[in-house]
Amino acid sequence: MSLSSDYLTDAQKLIRLSSPHIKDSMTHEESIQGALLFALGVEKLLKYLLAEVNPIFILKIADFKHSAPSLYGNRIISSGKNDEIDTKPNSDVITFRISLSRSKVFSKVANKHSQLLFTIAHWRNVIAHRPTSELNLAKVELMLKKDAFSLVSDFSEELTISVSEFFGSEAKRLSELSQRLTNREKFENEMNQLLANHKAQWQRRSTHTESTSQANDITSSLLKQSGTDFFLRRGSLPSLR
Repeated sequence: MSLSSDYLTDAQKLIRLSSPHIKDSMTHEESIQGALLFALGVEKLLKYLLAEVNPIFILKIADFKHSAPSLYGNRIISSGKNDEIDTKPNSDVITFRISLSRSKVFSKVANKHSQLLFTIAHWRNVIAHRPTSELNLAKVELMLKKDAFSLVSDFSEELTISVSEFFGSEAKRLSELSQRLTNREKFENEMNQLLANHKAQWQRRSTHTESTSQANDITSSLLKQSGTDFFLRRGSLPSLR
């Protein structure tokens, strides 16, 4: 197997391991476990994307002295000392954030979801290096339930890989969960925008005395015609018995 294939295999395995932790009701432990496994899987996926273009792109030190033995050691012939090759090559790879920054050069999906991906990288670093009390677990849980599936689905389409290769038997359930929360968020945003538009319209009109006076006159006239008044007089409420 090639280096890039190894990264893809790891990405699929880690994201699949995160899947059972993502559900309607999640404990704090499940949110943290799911976020860490998912973040590691996404990081491996970004490295796969880069390695498919050129495996040198995932190395911290990409010069010939280090990259040749790190990536192609099995092809180097033994012919004595060679100053072009480091006997102890640095094979360290780049971080999640650098992987993302480089992937954006080649991937439309990485560009589209860059803000989400940087957030996932941040959460991964908090879990690995900081107290988990610094995590906003409500946001972590929402990301896993609403955004994780759509993110991987977009990468799968770009890379022509079935999304079930990442989520396995959980794919259908997670797709439905993601869609339900996406629809709810869309509805809430549309309602908030509608209310904001009406409020702005009223504020604009309320500053024009003539317009508000005309509106009051029209409303008053219509109410009189219907036999209704603005105010309920004392004792005018109907009996509930």
